[in-house]
Amino acid sequence: MDHISSFVQEGCSTHELTRFCSSPSQQQQILSQTEGPFDLTNNAQYMHMGKTSGDTNEDTKLENKKSKIDHKDIKRQRTQEMATLYRTLRSLLPIDYLKGKRSVSDHIQEAINYIRHLEDKIQALKDELRELSNSSSTTSKDNILESSDERDALTVKPCLVGVEVVIDTGLRKSFPLSGVLQVLIEEGLSIVSCSSTKVKERMLHTIISQVSGEKCIDISTLEQKLTNSTVWPVN
Repeated sequence: MDHISSFVQEGCSTHELTRFCSSPSQQQQILSQTEGPFDLTNNAQYMHMGKTSGDTNEDTKLENKKSKIDHKDIKRQRTQEMATLYRTLRSLLPIDYLKGKRSVSDHIQEAINYIRHLEDKIQALKDELRELSNSSSTTSKDNILESSDERDALTVKPCLVGVEVVIDTGLRKSFPLSGVLQVLIEEGLSIVSCSSTKVKERMLHTIISQVSGEKCIDISTLEQKLTNSTVWPVN
């Protein structure tokens, strides 16, 4: 009997024990002992421990396999990206820089040489632009001086209070404005205001005069008199 109990405690299966014991009474006794909580608990523990160990090994294998796949994917992606960048670099280089060059290192060196060539070309264009700007500035100054020497102009037109006289002259010319005022007074006009303004390297003299009394002023005649007067400078 102790011999059978030792088999039960060692975890032998019920089928093995009953096959070992040929006597019906012994088989019945084995069945009653294996139905106890001790055997079920041990069997559950054995099953649980075996299942956990198997699952752990399987999970480890899956993780290792997944890690290897991820590493291969990353490596493949990097290789593809480098190939794309390399093709782009080659497409940007002139054909002259690729002749006789086959290795990647040679193409990279030629790319560096091409970049330096472009930098030198850009610097040369900047210098040329600076020279053109200086030349344009000098030409502009000359044009201003020439415009200041343009023919003077005189305009007479009616205004709210009477007559407005506008005289356009160059800066480098001395214009006897007092002579024009004298002619207007002689024509029966009273001076209301007189102002001078610098506009684009020229001077604009504006004279506002008012008609005295009921005298009628002919605008075209007055303009002709001022133009033909001896006070108007001769160009």
